[in-house]
Amino acid sequence: MKIQHLIMKFMFIISFFCMLLSTTLAANLPTATIKGTSANTMPPDEISPPAGSRFWLNDLVLSSNGQTMYAVDEVNCIIAVTNTTDGSVIKRIKLPVPATRCRKLALTPDDKTLYAKGAATIFKVTLSNDVIEEKNIVTVLGGFAIPPIGDQLYVAEFATVGESTYIYVLDQKTLQIITKIPKNPPQLFPPLGFTQIGISTDSKFAYLLDPRNLSIATLDLTTNQLKLYAIMLFDVATSLAVDSNGLTLYVISASGTLYSIDLAKNRVTNKVHLTMSPGGVAVTPDSKKVYVTNTISNTVSVIDATSFVVSNNIAVGDTPTSVKTSMDGTKAYVGNAASGTVSVVDVKTDKIMQEFKIFN
Repeated sequence: MKIQHLIMKFMFIISFFCMLLSTTLAANLPTATIKGTSANTMPPDEISPPAGSRFWLNDLVLSSNGQTMYAVDEVNCIIAVTNTTDGSVIKRIKLPVPATRCRKLALTPDDKTLYAKGAATIFKVTLSNDVIEEKNIVTVLGGFAIPPIGDQLYVAEFATVGESTYIYVLDQKTLQIITKIPKNPPQLFPPLGFTQIGISTDSKFAYLLDPRNLSIATLDLTTNQLKLYAIMLFDVATSLAVDSNGLTLYVISASGTLYSIDLAKNRVTNKVHLTMSPGGVAVTPDSKKVYVTNTISNTVSVIDATSFVVSNNIAVGDTPTSVKTSMDGTKAYVGNAASGTVSVVDVKTDKIMQEFKIFN
């Protein structure tokens, strides 16, 4: 079984690099570009909706008190604001669509401002009046994140035509670029950047998934010093979550392996193979459980963070791509992309409590 798994992982990595090469070539095509973005290019951690999809619930975030949920429909660029008590949709916010899809969300710690990431554009929504602003960056955006402390927004460029991709540091209020940090050294092929960003609870470090180099980079948020290959994974990382105490980073890979990484030593301490179709990953605030969505089997795996053994597999909706835990640690919310629903999991029992219909 171990040999079969290694062979499977090797074959997956080879196919992934073929995909990266084709993605890079697509990024360099002079045709079919929109605001500097290739219509064919998409970060590999993001699952594209099938052709003809009426909606696609790609991501969700929760308010700090857990009473409000924001879910984004990638196809129509609509954010549904939902009451988590009964699942009722309070309102829907329609984002401008500059020929781009709306894929990921980030909410400020004070719950006042919501950010959405398009293919090449960052949208800012002031939640008190639903005023929408937008900032076009360049080419294709990868990961983006808001630190728990501070007034910056970190945005990684995924693909570009040039010598280097960049991490952009934006002012949250004005969306102006404060600085940009190159991913050096220059690479042999047109460069590919970082697909996801996780930030430590003390806002001192960012962790950036680097699928091309089968590793994770670190960024010192005080000095803006970027260190490539800081954590060698030897696997294609697709999603990550930092635990609340800032000691452990959980990373899911495209080969279906969940890794536990000691952030004091920047090395892998544990791993477990789950599925060949992982989606999102989340860890409970008490750092006792890790949840990973499985997009093909339509389940969520529950992993005991101490023993690193799968304790449960929970059936949810169609194509679960995202998962978030409430700050009080009582619930996990699973976004089911194809069914447009959110499954609410009781963290104590790992049973489905409710299912909210968000998009239809």
